[in-house]
Amino acid sequence: ANTTAQNNVFGGACVLYAVMIDATENTKEDVYLKMDDDVTIASAATKPALQFFCQAGSTMQYTIPEGIAMGAGLSYYLSITTGSEAIAGAKNPTGVVKVYLVGT
Repeated sequence: ANTTAQNNVFGGACVLYAVMIDATENTKEDVYLKMDDDVTIASAATKPALQFFCQAGSTMQYTIPEGIAMGAGLSYYLSITTGSEAIAGAKNPTGVVKVYLVGT
């Protein structure tokens, strides 16, 4: 994963139950998975509603037993920058980062 927008990954309204970020091949910088309840996050003005952190060279899993409802759809991108900048301000990690999502 990188700063390229991954739009509407479940194809519409969904509930997100788990997130896993595997940054074991990205040892130089921490990463932030940024999500929004929208069919697209590609707009330079769209700021993400959710952020999930993963330390460089590690794997992090988040479990959400009750789930997070996304009424429009789930879209995301990955960045090495903190904060709620829009995708236009995002910066790519230097290594490979894999993202796994569990939802309905």
